Amino acid sequence: DLHAVPAGRVDALDSAARATAGNDLPDGLALTSVRWLPPPDTGFALAYRSGDEEGSCSVGVVLDATASRVEDLTASDC
Repeated sequence: DLHAVPAGRVDALDSAARATAGNDLPDGLALTSVRWLPPPDTGFALAYRSGDEEGSCSVGVVLDATASRVEDLTASDC
């Protein structure tokens, strides 16, 4: 679910989020959603999941694309 984010940007955003989040973003999670954050923010919200079942690991990442840094990371059931 890309929420109007160009498909060509998704891989770059995923790579940047994984590189800057380091061990806080567990291996094996799939990127399931990317959306622009409304101005004045300069970033994106990315959602990662381990599966479709309720209670599976989920991680939300807010990435500042201009500075290439994670602004917020929230994990649940990981």
